[in-house]
Amino acid sequence: MRSASCLYAKGFEKHVGAKTTHRIANSRNYGFRDYDSEAVVQHMRNEASLSKLFRKRRRHPELNLYGIHPALHAWVDRSFSFLVTSGLFGILMAMHRCQQIDLYGFQVHARHGVQYHYYNPKVGLGFKAVQL
Repeated sequence: MRSASCLYAKGFEKHVGAKTTHRIANSRNYGFRDYDSEAVVQHMRNEASLSKLFRKRRRHPELNLYGIHPALHAWVDRSFSFLVTSGLFGILMAMHRCQQIDLYGFQVHARHGVQYHYYNPKVGLGFKAVQL
């Protein structure tokens, strides 16, 4: 699973794999995918987004495009007392379904010691991985 606009990340295959089967995308990356075979789970916060998804699915029933109901997002946001990112929501979904999860390049700010995205190199910040 990859999140948002995280590309296939050539050069990081050893760490993050070369296959993407599922992607969770936010509103800035609506329906983004590297490959047509990816199932995209769209992060939606309002009813307008849900309507947009339904319209797109009617026009393109072949798309592997799904949505998370805005009411579930609201409940998760209230549970965490902050606005949950699409990446964190993806982690929550994976924790519910997977026996093991490996996270790469996931944090909120560079002050945590690594760059915001593992695939965006930044001087002075190295690649770190945390296994859960």
